[in-house]
Amino acid sequence: MRNGRAYVFFGPSGSGKTTTTLMSAGDLVLSDDLLMIVRDGAGFAATSVPFRGLVTPGATTNSRYPLAGLFRLVQDDRDFLEDLGRPQAVGQIVQSLPFVTDRAESAPRILDVVSEMAFATPVKKLHFRKDPGFWRIVENVGGSAAEAP
Repeated sequence: MRNGRAYVFFGPSGSGKTTTTLMSAGDLVLSDDLLMIVRDGAGFAATSVPFRGLVTPGATTNSRYPLAGLFRLVQDDRDFLEDLGRPQAVGQIVQSLPFVTDRAESAPRILDVVSEMAFATPVKKLHFRKDPGFWRIVENVGGSAAEAP
């Protein structure tokens, strides 16, 4: 959480979710492992869940925070954002869903909701170094996806 907006960092184990939360001193961390995204009016919002990560304590709030963006983490030697087309964004998000349904009839609805979220919210690949400098480009996600200086 930064300036009243939720920045969601996601990816498989080892991609850097805990690392990014540890490099976000002073910000409210909903969780370094799991959170819930819900519809909120015409958009989507993030909220904490009772499950906590192993390294950082989760937030003790039930508040909803509007999504600023979703960032698929890629550890790199420089910080930059990579645009994702909507189909690729949907695929990246679905790969990171922690719960897989065993009811085939639910699959199309899950894809519909994720697709709507990817349309309403910027979804990008965040290539980042283990340094809080990635925030310079993440906070400007509404603008250019150009490489940070």
